[in-house]
Amino acid sequence: MGHHRRIIAIPPTTAYTVIFPFDAAGKRYDCGFYSPGLTDGRASAREINQVLAEIEATRASMASKIVRLVCLWILFIFVTVGLFVAGLLSTVGGSPGLIPFVVVGFFVLVILASYFMIKGLQKNSNEMKKKCQAVCEKHNEEGFAARGLRWHIPVMFPRWIELWKDYQSQQPGYILPVSQQPYLNNDLYVPPNQV
Repeated sequence: MGHHRRIIAIPPTTAYTVIFPFDAAGKRYDCGFYSPGLTDGRASAREINQVLAEIEATRASMASKIVRLVCLWILFIFVTVGLFVAGLLSTVGGSPGLIPFVVVGFFVLVILASYFMIKGLQKNSNEMKKKCQAVCEKHNEEGFAARGLRWHIPVMFPRWIELWKDYQSQQPGYILPVSQQPYLNNDLYVPPNQV
């Protein structure tokens, strides 16, 4: 049996939501497609770029913390492996009865380090989302909401950022923005036209 990878597709821009996908290579959100017509003239390209640049800066500062955490974990594993090998070499010649304790000690250290690293990654990831959502809320309050627009950090952040067109909710046939739709309760997004 092969390992199945889940591919989470970035949702399309719709009449109700503008989607800005993250370009991992460039470490930026793609806004090159944006024109004021996508929001019926309610936001200029300069305003969109300003918000996205602020979110990118916030995300980048938090991402560097996550990279440092992973680097520390890797360093810890290398040091632990070195100590494990040294411990094995010293016990083989002098006290072979201690080998099981050295092996168990090694695995306990690796498991504990991995547990704390995963907890740290989750904490930093949640903190990144909260800080980026705070940037969105600041811009919403400073003028986007008054124009019927609202920035939103989706569940799958940082894969994309959403700009909700709340002014469209007055239109007949309004549907919820993509991140609020029920089929997104799992982590596999399937666009509505492919369900």
